[in-house]
Amino acid sequence: MPGVVLKLFFIGHILGDYYLQSEELATSKNKSLKKLLKHSVIYFITMSFAIIPIFSLNMLKWAFIISVSHFILDFVKYLILKRNIKGNKTKLLIYLFDQLLHILALILVTAIICILAEPVDFIYIIQYGITSFQIDVVNIISWILMILVIIRPCSVTIKNILNNFKPGSGEEEGSQETGSDSEKESQRSAGATIGILERCIILLLLSVGQYSAIGFVLTAKSIARYNKIAEDPAFSEYYLLGTLLSVMLVVASYLIIFQ
Repeated sequence: MPGVVLKLFFIGHILGDYYLQSEELATSKNKSLKKLLKHSVIYFITMSFAIIPIFSLNMLKWAFIISVSHFILDFVKYLILKRNIKGNKTKLLIYLFDQLLHILALILVTAIICILAEPVDFIYIIQYGITSFQIDVVNIISWILMILVIIRPCSVTIKNILNNFKPGSGEEEGSQETGSDSEKESQRSAGATIGILERCIILLLLSVGQYSAIGFVLTAKSIARYNKIAEDPAFSEYYLLGTLLSVMLVVASYLIIFQ
């Protein structure tokens, strides 16, 4: 049950910090305390929704504690970023360290719940489904978490890392940008979509044990960019870094979540 609690907390965190937080809010919360409070309220509501499978007033208390810790960490980041910190590397370190602290907070709260031997049970309707229809709720929760991780959090993390290695113009997840602003935006969107599809295919192959087939996916992706890779060493390194990051994140997430 501790694993289920932690996974539900992670689902709440990912939904609140990635899916239900627009780019505008993600930027403005670092400049406006009002926006930060708005994000914190959304985060608490999302965390409360995420623990529905094990919902109780006691678990709601822990969801609130997590939300408060999230606000404190974001407030500290708000104070740091108010100093007009510049540079992609510095911003990347802040992003990674911030997410690491959020993850540690979730793990710490889960550990405290275990130490205090807090009662944690599935709500009646889920317990009935487990007993009557042999529904593997833990596996379902794991798959929900895995799918959520490989889409937006992976995309945002890869984008933040690759911002430090752009060969000239900005690129995202291996997509080259040339032409007008609308064309660049279209290419960024296409690159992000390709990255998501790539991770989804790799996840499916991992789930059925077809590990060698992953190489064919990466080969097919590389063929589409062969000319650019062969002609531009800077782009080839950038492209390879984005691809390896994408593969590493989905494989590492799979091993951690389904261990």
